[in-house]
Amino acid sequence: MFSENFFKTNRNTWLLPPKIINSWVTAENITGTLLQNHVPEEIDFFSLDMDGVDYYILREVLKSVQPRLIVVEVQNVWKTEKSVAVRYSSNFSRFNFHEDYCGASIPAFAKLMKENNYKLVAHNKYGFNLFFIKENLGGDYLAEIKASDCITNLPNYYIEELDKRRKEAEHLDWVEV
Repeated sequence: MFSENFFKTNRNTWLLPPKIINSWVTAENITGTLLQNHVPEEIDFFSLDMDGVDYYILREVLKSVQPRLIVVEVQNVWKTEKSVAVRYSSNFSRFNFHEDYCGASIPAFAKLMKENNYKLVAHNKYGFNLFFIKENLGGDYLAEIKASDCITNLPNYYIEELDKRRKEAEHLDWVEV
């Protein structure tokens, strides 16, 4: 992991090095953490990949910060079949359950982001990283795509793997959102 010293001495970031905060993040403390560290309401980019209660953290972040671009890792074992998230717990760890019991499905994040005036504009090759921008940005250059587009062109071997992984995790305590 990079240290603050790395950024202070790197010629690309020495003028404005990032502030590194080492903290256990919960839905209850994220807003205070952002305010305490003077994160402005409007920022350019926000990325979330916690393998945990990501859905609930992002829901709280969007109450105080409005990034122009958001990248979020989703739980794609559900493909676009259900709008679900793990049950929230402030001390959640997927390792107490199953490696695929984390995050939220593609439809869950798509719905949350739509409610907060974001549009889905892209995804990575395997549909587990989704890219959202504010609805008023991008014009015709970044047209909105459907959640189902995130899984349309997945290779057969990967779809089979997702189905296998879902069967292993679907009995866990998923919550419809």
